[in-house]
Amino acid sequence: MEAAPKAKRQTKSPSAKGGGRASAASAKKPAATRSRKTAKAAANEKVFLQFGGHELDMTELIDRAKSEYAEAKGGAEAASDVRLYVKPEDGKAYYVVNDTFAGEIELF
Repeated sequence: MEAAPKAKRQTKSPSAKGGGRASAASAKKPAATRSRKTAKAAANEKVFLQFGGHELDMTELIDRAKSEYAEAKGGAEAASDVRLYVKPEDGKAYYVVNDTFAGEIELF
């Protein structure tokens, strides 16, 4: 009578050696990643343009563009995309909001 072939013995992979420990360590990594992103988002960033003895805060200019847009639209549509083009030699900043509304702001 013939003997049945023996089943191959499976070996554990290196990641499975630690049992539940490896999965617990990997579960902690996303929490650490999220906290780093939160720290980056909390950074205080400001951009200033200095020209001809004047200093302009770019954040303030963007806020002014959003304000003018809100006044023109009656607050019906939120400004989701704002592009600002600063031309100090003209003394103006030109802006486009939501690809549909354009305007200009006096710089000085």
